[in-house]
Amino acid sequence: MSRRSGTPIPHTATPESVREVNRSILLGLMRRYSPVSRAELSRRSGIFPSNVSRIVEGLMAEGLLTERRAKPSGRGKVPMLLELRDEYFRVVGIYVQPSETTLAFAGFSGEIQKTWSIPTPATPQAFCEEIRRMLDVIRVEMNLDAKAIRHIGVGVPGFVDAVAGIITCVTTLPAYSGCPLARELERHTAVPVSIDNDCNLGALSELRRLEAHAEGAQSDFLFMSVGDYGVGAGLILRDELYRGHNACFAAEVGHIIMNPDGPRCSCGRSGCLETYISNAATWNRYKPRTPFESRRFRELLDAAANEEPRAVAAIQETANYIALAATNIATILNPAEIVLAGKITEAFPSIRHAVDTLYLSPYARVILRRSWSAREVPLIHGAVCLAVNQAIDTPVFGMSTNILRTDIHRNKITASELE
Repeated sequence: MSRRSGTPIPHTATPESVREVNRSILLGLMRRYSPVSRAELSRRSGIFPSNVSRIVEGLMAEGLLTERRAKPSGRGKVPMLLELRDEYFRVVGIYVQPSETTLAFAGFSGEIQKTWSIPTPATPQAFCEEIRRMLDVIRVEMNLDAKAIRHIGVGVPGFVDAVAGIITCVTTLPAYSGCPLARELERHTAVPVSIDNDCNLGALSELRRLEAHAEGAQSDFLFMSVGDYGVGAGLILRDELYRGHNACFAAEVGHIIMNPDGPRCSCGRSGCLETYISNAATWNRYKPRTPFESRRFRELLDAAANEEPRAVAAIQETANYIALAATNIATILNPAEIVLAGKITEAFPSIRHAVDTLYLSPYARVILRRSWSAREVPLIHGAVCLAVNQAIDTPVFGMSTNILRTDIHRNKITASELE
């Protein structure tokens, strides 16, 4: 079948690919429930015990797992418990913001062990050089050898082609727009790199937290983060991050137009949701003559908590717009939950009341809850999750129209070389 024709290429299961799927399933369960017995893995996965043991033996041979005897708790055979070796797959997560970039070091479990912050360089070239320097710092401080870091995950506040590793547009860092940042970082650091929109990674972080702390939690939700100047979102469908048909963007609810005659948005249009509910927008309703600064938002939150009328009114208007957006999202997507993150969640009771009482529909129920980590933490943790996921990626079967783009990225070839 010709690549150049653009005809979809079928992916069918083989015995090897089925084993890879089962391996990925078991690794995901172990990351969620570790320490866990082989019998429990079989029960939760539905994979035959003999196949579980065969896969586990292979994982132990690769160095991914250790096995120890559980503490006796009564009569009967004491089970052996499997645990992931955190040091098997060490990663660095990077969260890029307009003024500051955060780096986090973690092992296979995805739990962040230490973070570092640096000013965000003005250009991608300077960024790559600074990250290379910081990796040397991390290796020294964490006592790592030169090849210990296995993957880097990067979150960026803009549109990202996740398959090709290209930042397509980031209005707050215009010099980065169009940059193949994954490829450039790999060239500077000699470490594989994955990149995605920061709020996609916030959604991924939220999913991992739910898996770890909420047995039987809903797997379909929209994660929405309200920032100083923008609003981002990520969508989880059936335990998977949804990036849109071309992996470039999806769930950009911050750019839902609320009023075509509204304020000018950074995207070039007018009346987008983020122009009404960003921290800057809320502040401008509170003190329109005082320029907004991120540190000042604390003043507004404290004033609202003390029931200062202008502050309460500003928060309430933001809550009303969030309620309007939430009901529109529910009508279109019908997610199990909308998860809210950001500084504004300190006023969560007012926001939830607005969502629960305004714009109600008997057909589209809205459940709003606060993120496990309401500030920027889920975004850097999501970058770590993106990196760790590379160790347990599941093969995808069926018809794929993105094969050509994937091969171009993975094999570092150009379109002209395919002619």
